[in-house]
Amino acid sequence: MDKKAVQTKGKLWKFVLQVILITLFCTLLFQNVHLVSVELLLWEVHIPLALLLIGTAVTGVLITFLVVWKKGR
Repeated sequence: MDKKAVQTKGKLWKFVLQVILITLFCTLLFQNVHLVSVELLLWEVHIPLALLLIGTAVTGVLITFLVVWKKGR
C-alpha cells in the first residue's frame, strides 16, 4: 500500500467521523428545544436549550483554537 492510498483512507475515516458527530449533534439540538433558565450573577435569561448547547460548543471550539494557536507561537 503506497503512502497516497494511506492518506486517502485516513481522510475518508476523518470525514466519516465528522459526519457522524455532526449528525449526533444536530439530533441532540432538535430534541432539546424547550426553554431553560440560565442564571449568571444577577442576570437571568430564558433561552432554548439548543441555543445554550450551540453556545457552549462554539465556546469550546474557540478555547481549543486559542490554546493550539498560543502553543504554536
